[in-house]
This record gives sequence, structure tokens and C-alpha cells, in this order.
Amino acid sequence: MAATGKRDGLLTRSSGVWTANKLYLWHQYVGITTKAMAGKPGWDAGLFYVDLFAGTGICEDRDTGEWFPGSPLIAANAPRPFTKILLVEKDPNCAAALRARMDRSPAASRYRIFEGDCNQCVKDVVSEIPERALTVAVIDPPGLDVHFDTISTLAQGRRVDLLVLFADAMDGLRNLESYRSAGSRMDLVMGPSSEWREAVDALPFPSPATTRDALCGVYERQLARRLGYEFISHQAVHGPNGPLYRLVYASKDARGLDFWVKVNKRDRSGQTRFF
Repeated sequence: MAATGKRDGLLTRSSGVWTANKLYLWHQYVGITTKAMAGKPGWDAGLFYVDLFAGTGICEDRDTGEWFPGSPLIAANAPRPFTKILLVEKDPNCAAALRARMDRSPAASRYRIFEGDCNQCVKDVVSEIPERALTVAVIDPPGLDVHFDTISTLAQGRRVDLLVLFADAMDGLRNLESYRSAGSRMDLVMGPSSEWREAVDALPFPSPATTRDALCGVYERQLARRLGYEFISHQAVHGPNGPLYRLVYASKDARGLDFWVKVNKRDRSGQTRFF
């Protein structure tokens, strides 16, 4: 949901406090990753950033009115610059607001916006990423909206570290029965031969919690088995009324996962997490 920002007259993305917490973690991850990896000789084609649901660049807390940067502006203001920032936004009005903000950012000469559905234009995005580049990708859809084939096109045969919003509760669980038909949205998200129905039906003590665990487990196995991701972690995100989604982090290198684990040890309030 978008609203007109009071500060600059451009659209903002209406968000909850959980979004601010999520983006705080992403800000920390982008910081530690760019400091460690930008300019390294092992990635002589550079460090690239991909965002498949880029939004307006600014989020606005629907309760407090607080503004905070969305993932594209986090990337644009990274402590060490990305070689190129590749952004996808389906809504033309949101894309226009994003473009105006990126043009005022430190990355004004290093970004490109693709207007359209990421599932349809991912090949255009990939064509911008050279071989021997390290890519950091955030995939933050509003629901079960990104196809497994899209992630496969982005990640197969190259080094791409992923952070994926997997909408196990706010979409998967809520619409589970309607997704049982062949060729459903869940099938597109899970990828070929995922057998997610069998995993759910085999639960000895089915409940909302165990069903969410089963769905996320299938998704992570698909990332590992089909795309070669060896280092995977997830974190549940809750809203005021219960679970919303999981943040699934996946890397083909242990160091990437180490970075993600480090930034997750402390939340936005500065409190230490123990998990």
C-alpha cells in the first residue's frame, strides 16, 4: 500500500514496525558485506545489488508516521558502493517515486530500474550482471509472488546471496486449501517436484505452526537441492496478531551465512538475541 509522503510529495510504502525491524537487519548486512567484499580481487567484475520488489525507496510506519529507508536506499547508501544496483518495480507510480529518490542518492549514476513483473523481466536483470560478480539480492514480495524459476534464473551458475521473504503464514497458511489444485501459486513458488502437499499431509500432528515449518522446510530443500545453496538460515517475523512470514537467507559460501548470523544477534532496539 502506498501513500503520498508529507516530506517530499512522493509516494511512500505504508509499513508496520516489523518492516522497520527487518530493514534494520538488512541495513546491517549490507554494511558488513560491502565492507568485506567490495573491491576484492576474487570478484573482479564487482559487487552487484538486486531488488525484485523495490517499492518507492521510503517506508512509512502506518501508526507513527516514522520514515525509514527501504532496501534500495539502503543499498544506495552502503558504506562501500555497489558496482551496480538493479531494481524491479511493477507499479509505475512507485517506480517514479523510487527513481526520483535514487537520482538524489549517492548511487545516482549506478542504478537501473526495470518496470514490470519480476517474474517476466528477470532475464533482463540477469543480463546486466557480468560473470565473476558477487551479487546480493533481496526478494521482498507482499505474498507468495516470486516464482522459483525466477530465483533459479537469477542464481543458477553465479554467486548470488539471497534474502527471501517467504510468506508462510500471511499467504501460504491462509490460502493453503485453495493452493492444493495443480499449477497453483504455491507450485510456482516451490518449484518443480517439491512435493509440498505430501510434506504437509504427512505431518503427524498438524497445526498452524507445524504446517508453516513444513512449507518452509520444503522451500529451503528446493534452494539446496536445485540451486546449490549449502548455507541456509531462516527467521520468523511476527506482527501484532501472530506470525507473518520467514526471512530465508541462503548463500553458497559459509562466510555469507556468518555475516547474516552476526547481524541477527542484535535487534533494532539494541537488545541481544539468543537463538
